[in-house]
Amino acid sequence: MTKSLNKRTISVGVLVAALFASLTCCTKVDDHLGLDFIPPYQTLQVELDTISVGMNTYLTYSDSIPSNNAGFTYLGSLNSKSFGRTKVGSMVQYLPTYRSDTLETGGVGEKADSVWLVGNFRHVAGDSMRKQIFNVFEVKGNFNNDSTYYTSLNIADHIDPTPIFTFEMKGKPNYNQYDTLVLQVADQSKADNFLDRLMNMEKPYYLSDSLWLTRLQGLYIVPADESIKNAAVYSMGLGLDENDSYLALFSHNYDAQYPEIPQDTILRYYTFYDNVDYSRTVSLTTIEHDYTGTGLSPVKDGAQSLGAPTAKVGVQGFAGVTTALEFDENFMEALAALVPEGYNVMINKAKLIVPTAFRIPELYDAAPERVGAYEKYSTKEGIIDYNWYYENEYGGGINYGGYLNRSLGVYEADITTYVQRMLDNKATLQGNPRITLGMHAYNIFRGGEIELSGTGGERPIQLALTYTLYKKSNQK
Repeated sequence: MTKSLNKRTISVGVLVAALFASLTCCTKVDDHLGLDFIPPYQTLQVELDTISVGMNTYLTYSDSIPSNNAGFTYLGSLNSKSFGRTKVGSMVQYLPTYRSDTLETGGVGEKADSVWLVGNFRHVAGDSMRKQIFNVFEVKGNFNNDSTYYTSLNIADHIDPTPIFTFEMKGKPNYNQYDTLVLQVADQSKADNFLDRLMNMEKPYYLSDSLWLTRLQGLYIVPADESIKNAAVYSMGLGLDENDSYLALFSHNYDAQYPEIPQDTILRYYTFYDNVDYSRTVSLTTIEHDYTGTGLSPVKDGAQSLGAPTAKVGVQGFAGVTTALEFDENFMEALAALVPEGYNVMINKAKLIVPTAFRIPELYDAAPERVGAYEKYSTKEGIIDYNWYYENEYGGGINYGGYLNRSLGVYEADITTYVQRMLDNKATLQGNPRITLGMHAYNIFRGGEIELSGTGGERPIQLALTYTLYKKSNQK
């Protein structure tokens, strides 16, 4: 155990006496009178200490992060020297919601003119000034809105291998405004078949969600293989309100008596629903990470063996790598050694200090502002101190923190209750306690990446402790 160079023991009685003396500096008081009447177990002393041993780090990831029906889907591509390629795709199902004419127009021979993707897009991460090419595939297969789908879904098993449309995207969308992307035909035969089903199915298919989804099962939008890799990721809003996105199909038909004369221009909307209370549709996001050439070899979080501790660890957005922090027997011995025989301990504050690998201000611009501490990252189960749900739902402040201190180049998190429980339950612990450091719970599908200083790094992870010792009630 390494302790701070200036280990301090502060008697609560001495603090009170010093304060009283400072207020009555001209009066001498014999404060020994009556001290013998105070039971020994009510005498408190405050200690300051630091532990920097027995905290091992491992580079981990989770492939079981739910991504369906989240109110948004994501699409785009990022590339980083430190964290490799991130490729993000969006699968959406849609339902007919608007038609500018009726089914009985008197026109015949309807023909599609153009298809637009009208999206409520927001820039999430990366360089939006780099033009990307996206492919649009038709989904082939059933999705159930009462099932859970993960970011690691092998989408190739659920789509036609040939894209039907393609489009280009560049720039930063304006907040709360729609962007219109004209879809270009990639395969004429498949596009004709798709558009025919949009326009010309029997009337019951337009009136029943279930019937509709047997014929039109969704679209999958993803960066094309030939598209630039280091670009941007966008979110696409889904739903019934101002977040909605949809397909717009423009077509026309012809006069029944004069088939060569166009009669009506028809506009149809097909909305990407997300709320299962209103429909049976599914939306989801797929994420692929390629760490080739980065030197990163993450191990699946929760595996029985995470291998050897490593100095090269980090936290990455878009369900990327995380850092597993394990408290081994050396840490537990150091923690137990803080408490002398015959004493109890109350942890007043346990601040986890996690240094970044490099103290370069430019890197902090791309770093997550905050990291979370989890028992299980894939389900966003935070440790007891990191009650992110309470913080968000009720607006209550929590002491956890977890923010980046740019001046010191460290993340600081208050894990007081977690450490107190380790002390109280050290005799019954099953294996070494372990937490996962990852993106803040509401930012898992956001950008952000930072390398951290792990086991053997230049700056070790530390636990700064403020605690109170008091004698057990049976001690004299």
